[in-house]
Amino acid sequence: HAPAVAHSWISSRLASGSEAALLGVSAGEPLLVERRIVEDERGEPVEFTESAYLASRYVIDAVFLADNASKPRPAQESRHRVSRLSSRAQSAAPTAPE
Repeated sequence: HAPAVAHSWISSRLASGSEAALLGVSAGEPLLVERRIVEDERGEPVEFTESAYLASRYVIDAVFLADNASKPRPAQESRHRVSRLSSRAQSAAPTAPE
């Protein structure tokens, strides 16, 4: 059966020794951790993943739509909107690596 919906949870933790070795960093580095369950159209799980990312290398860019919302804006347009924020908000907001 084809994937129909994915549930994702993002949290943080410090890298264990084995994670640090795989990522080429010191143990205790902050990580972003995503756990995801993908379900088919019957609600049966077809995939489970856990991915760990170095927090210093990634930014979470999420779009949330209400049922009556139009399609999301392209990422480039969103970046232009962010650039118009106040300087205080800009300095507080993380930026994605180029």
